[in-house]
Amino acid sequence: LRTQLWQVLLPAFEQHAVVAAESRKVAFSLSVARYLASDKGCDKDEGLAVRFCRWVRNEQEGTVQAFDEQLRILAPEGSGWSAGTVRKGLVTDLAQRAAREKDKLARDLLESVKKALLRRIGSELSVILDEAALDMWASITEMRSAALAAAVDSLSNAMEALESNNSSVDSLPAFATECVHDRIAEKARERSVADTVFRRFDNMFNREKTREWRSWDNVQAEHNSARQTALSVLDLFVQSKLPDLDAPHVFLSDDTVQEMKEAFNLRANAELGWAEARKAEAATRNVWVLAGWGLAILLGLDNFLWLLNHPFYFLLFLLACGAAGAMYLQHKLGSYGAVGNLVIVQLTSALANAFSPPAAAGPSGGAPGAAAGSLPVPSSRPSSAASDRPKSL
Repeated sequence: LRTQLWQVLLPAFEQHAVVAAESRKVAFSLSVARYLASDKGCDKDEGLAVRFCRWVRNEQEGTVQAFDEQLRILAPEGSGWSAGTVRKGLVTDLAQRAAREKDKLARDLLESVKKALLRRIGSELSVILDEAALDMWASITEMRSAALAAAVDSLSNAMEALESNNSSVDSLPAFATECVHDRIAEKARERSVADTVFRRFDNMFNREKTREWRSWDNVQAEHNSARQTALSVLDLFVQSKLPDLDAPHVFLSDDTVQEMKEAFNLRANAELGWAEARKAEAATRNVWVLAGWGLAILLGLDNFLWLLNHPFYFLLFLLACGAAGAMYLQHKLGSYGAVGNLVIVQLTSALANAFSPPAAAGPSGGAPGAAAGSLPVPSSRPSSAASDRPKSL
């Protein structure tokens, strides 16, 4: 009779086991949701993945143990009731729920790592782009590699803790390259690129129009050097120079580059005019300073006689006058080499005219020097008016 009674009550026991298993499943899902909600404000990193995996494993074991305890209390001693099938289904379902939560957490971790990588690349890249050094792309490559290595290491450890595949890690290099290209393209579309190019030129040339140009400075040479360096900065923003690119990535088209160069040349030429004007003012000021000192020395007969009696100071005065004349000629005619060439040409011409022999008489018996292209030769006999004049030194 007892055995038959156990058989009659077994379906009720199994139904109760099914209801208990379903309630444990719902309780497990609610516990997982509460746990993830409690860590919502925390950074989603490998630490969160390790903690979650440890907690969810303990939660699975605790749920199965509570289910077993509940059935043990309901089953009378000696009934031989067993809910092994229901228990096995519960264990399988809990494992599937945990796996789904792990996959969801893995996706959240991937997005969190990408956001962190984007913030790091954006902040560090802004500094590099503002500096616009000639080794800009080398710095960008090094920065990208360091940020990518940190992101890959963090995500790999998290995926390993979650027992998830690492296929999402393979997407990080392409994402990092895309972040770099997007930030540079955004920078290239701004006017700040043109301002950066001109700022590099101005730092080497007029320095915000605070530079004191001296009369011996070579304005044109420094202008060409500064202009070439500034245009090399513009070339940095034309095309990506990151290694291992499948195809070239262009930021600025040829037409845009040409327009920016023309606008830059207009501003650079205006700066050249300002520099030349400042140099002319400096040359004029130096000439007047030297001339003023010379006149101050020559004021009065006593000062002049004093100079004659002191050859050393007289020589210094002559040197000062010569320096003033040289600076004036250099300002008017160009470099000192041009002044020297002009003096040599004038001296050579004067000596040639002074020591050249008179031209021979023409075949028709005309006066000497009458041939075409010959220079007129003065007569050996001075005129009466010229002979009456006293000979001057």
